[in-house]
Amino acid sequence: MATALKGAILFVHDMDKMTAFYRDVVGLTQTESDFGVDTWVPFEDDGGMLGLLAIPPEHRGGEITDPPEPRASTPIKLVFRVDDLTSKCDEMLAAGASPLRFVPEHGRADYVDPEGNIFQLTDL
Repeated sequence: MATALKGAILFVHDMDKMTAFYRDVVGLTQTESDFGVDTWVPFEDDGGMLGLLAIPPEHRGGEITDPPEPRASTPIKLVFRVDDLTSKCDEMLAAGASPLRFVPEHGRADYVDPEGNIFQLTDL
């Protein structure tokens, strides 16, 4: 039996800020939710799904700094495919995204989201 990755879930502290970031800055398509946007926000593009799931206040760790401290020790990195890496990076910077590293010769750029999660854009 074949196995295929359907999507990923990111646990978040601030649902409004993270929803706006992944929708308006990264450019994902927010879809409808049967659970209410206070606790669950799904995004779907090209058959892949990213869901934001609110962490209940009693299970939250430390506070999120502003600007966010990169969570370099987190053992996962989301990767998003873009058509034009340089153009998307320009858009991200104009929207105030926090760049971590840009390696155009390798077709990738790393950024930090508003809660410190590191993610990558690639045009490969």
